[in-house]
Amino acid sequence: MDDLSSIGTRRCHPILVIGWLIPLLVIGCTPRRTQQEAAEPTVNTALNPPSKFIRKQIASLDRQIIAREFKSLELVLRSLDTDLSGTAPPWATVEKELQRTDRNLHSRFLNGEYIYLENNRNIWAYHKDAPSIGGPVLTPHGVQVITADELRQLIR
Repeated sequence: MDDLSSIGTRRCHPILVIGWLIPLLVIGCTPRRTQQEAAEPTVNTALNPPSKFIRKQIASLDRQIIAREFKSLELVLRSLDTDLSGTAPPWATVEKELQRTDRNLHSRFLNGEYIYLENNRNIWAYHKDAPSIGGPVLTPHGVQVITADELRQLIR
């Protein structure tokens, strides 16, 4: 058995000491990131743009979100007890109901992200980019996905 007094007197090889010391110094000397810096992306998207696949996935998700929000708008319109076979109900009526039920959707209309058409029998609502790229629209028959050319013809 070793004597307890001899524990502190043993010598280690210098390479082992340096091998353990360098990683400890590197870890201890690296600057810590603040919470705000940690939340910010570290990849510069201007230098590293997303791939075509990623862009398609994002566009698909955006269309799904728009379709879901238009479906909730359709439910709001159906709850107004108005005749939905003709033109869309007046914006003032829809706006009051949206303020009461879905403020997020209401803000999208106020910001101009979504367009509401009162006097159109074919299209009631669409995304602001839909005339150029197509996408989901709200019609009297529900939410439909149409092309940009079809939308431009229907909103004339």
